[in-house]
Amino acid sequence: MKCPNCGANLDIDQTRAHFAVCGYCQSSIVVDQEALKLSGKMAVLRPPLGPLALGFTGSIAGRGFGVRGRVRYAYDAGFWDEWYVEFEDGESGWISQDEDRLALEELSQDTELSATYSQLEVGDILTLKQKDFVVRELGVATTEAAEGQLPFPIIAGEKHPYIDLVGPEGSFATIEIDGQETRCFLGKQLAPKDLRVDQEFSPDQKDSLETEHRGSGEQRQRVVKKSGRELALNCESCGGSLEHPEGNLDSLTCNHCGAIVDLSLERVPCPNCPASVAIHNPERAVQLTCQSCHANFELNPSDIPLIGLADPDKKRPSPFIPIGSACHLFGQDYRIVGYLRVYERDEGVKYFTEEYLLSSHAAGYRWLSEYAGHFTFLKELEEFPQVNPKTLRRAQSFEFKGRKWKVLEKGTVTIDAVDGELPWVATVGDRNRYADAIQPPYMLSAEWTGHEVSWSQGQYVDRDEVAQAFGISIKDLPPARGVGACQEYITTPFKKQSLVVMTFFCCLSILLLVWSTTTGQRLKDEIYLERAQYDQEFVTKEFEIATAPCLVEFEFRSNINNEWVYLDVALVDEEDRAVMDFSTQMSYYHGPDWSEGSREDTVPVRIEKPGLYKLLVKGVAGSGETADNQLTNQNYNVTVIVREEIILSRYFVILMVFCLIWIFIILIPKLTFEGKRWSE
Repeated sequence: MKCPNCGANLDIDQTRAHFAVCGYCQSSIVVDQEALKLSGKMAVLRPPLGPLALGFTGSIAGRGFGVRGRVRYAYDAGFWDEWYVEFEDGESGWISQDEDRLALEELSQDTELSATYSQLEVGDILTLKQKDFVVRELGVATTEAAEGQLPFPIIAGEKHPYIDLVGPEGSFATIEIDGQETRCFLGKQLAPKDLRVDQEFSPDQKDSLETEHRGSGEQRQRVVKKSGRELALNCESCGGSLEHPEGNLDSLTCNHCGAIVDLSLERVPCPNCPASVAIHNPERAVQLTCQSCHANFELNPSDIPLIGLADPDKKRPSPFIPIGSACHLFGQDYRIVGYLRVYERDEGVKYFTEEYLLSSHAAGYRWLSEYAGHFTFLKELEEFPQVNPKTLRRAQSFEFKGRKWKVLEKGTVTIDAVDGELPWVATVGDRNRYADAIQPPYMLSAEWTGHEVSWSQGQYVDRDEVAQAFGISIKDLPPARGVGACQEYITTPFKKQSLVVMTFFCCLSILLLVWSTTTGQRLKDEIYLERAQYDQEFVTKEFEIATAPCLVEFEFRSNINNEWVYLDVALVDEEDRAVMDFSTQMSYYHGPDWSEGSREDTVPVRIEKPGLYKLLVKGVAGSGETADNQLTNQNYNVTVIVREEIILSRYFVILMVFCLIWIFIILIPKLTFEGKRWSE
């Protein structure tokens, strides 16, 4: 089959392809069963970023495929590629590539949306195929160009709304709205290990700024040339001018600031001054800052537009850790390549947070965030919590990845300073909303604008660890103030173990206390004493104690009213021997709004032998400091209740109080620590 424009031979699968681009003349061709119809010229696509290219073959989880076509879409933050692939089993699908993120998607038929594009906002939950997806991004894409064979026509310059969705367990979805037609693609995120490509992607194929590739021996290029002139060599940390080294050195030491300069990095000319700017991650870097003149510019292979120049009247912030510094954190080597300073205003006061962008060839980008001397190491998530961050409330809890998170704070931050290399375009004055949830030492952080939301998970890093990772003195870092957002309260193993032990014994003492008040205590007798009886020595009637040895409780009750009663009591056995002496006192006084004392008193006595016993009682009573001689006062009468087989609760109360005091001693510092966290 030949191209209708140039006559070149075209290998088109007419059973699948409905649109194709001639690789020789870039003609757009609508394919039908009877003819090939020209529909105009298609712009030449820039070479891909890798690892995919037209005609490449490979496999995903052992399922072989061939790349048949590509469409590039542009949007506010850059562009992304959609690769049309055919699998060896006859099915087809799409591999979406946005920077270094890959997702395998397949067109889903008869998918009903639970909401329309105009009804959605970022962070909302959208249900597809009985699964809940989080709206990560809303935008309008422009079709830039296409190549190869595609299952539907492509018109360059056409604009259409799109919705990017993130689902559970790495699932992913894209909804494209093309006029009256809505296409839904469902799939999952691809890890680098999931995708195997048979062909090797050579460096000269890569879409780059004339990438400084590393060869071997004399072929190794150390200095990039641009527009016929040799680029200057500048330190990536301080911007100082350096002499080009002789030989094949991998690095050199800056004679201005002492930083190690990586000579293997790709470099581009600054559009504002003669200096060059190093790029640590060419595939993801979008914005750079010249360290010599501090101009911000967007990374673009055809044009390098200035985003902004440094304000000469504004003092530039000086990061505690300079750009270019290397570190080793969580088992990976990183280098600081970018820097942001943001602030949040509260009651007219600005509170600043410094964010350092770390880059690693193996791990990609990470963020090291510092506020009030506390550091958090953050990684952007591919899978989102199934919650809308905009609707979260402070102290609200939700679950994600087996952890229960609690929302610490929400607010708005404004960019105050930008420096170095960034994976998106950021300018001073940009504002983002955020919500932070914690489960110390971990943090879950959401940031969103009107068009996009992202989630990151972080972990608290102690200042000592940061200083050790960068090989600097801890004095070079800002002093820690207060409690960090996700700082973990550190306690000793002894305190942890004793807290468990004391909690156990506290619960045990409570159970024993309940048991002691509901077990035994058999009522044996009630003895009534009048004032006239105990004013002289009085012997009560006999009562039997059958289960001795045991504890016997004598409970004394009186109906005194602003009066007192004092009794001396002897326990007498069958042989008229006093086996125990004790005393009891009751006093009760009250007024219109106060009272003190008690009308009751309890005395426990241990009796060793069973048998018949009686009480020998002598006492006095009164309402003032001296005894009352009115022996007929009914308020001075006393009732004695005798119970046997009692269990003393006081020891369990003592144990419980002791355990509670110990628990509070351990918990109060932690509660104070948490109080500071939430108050700040």
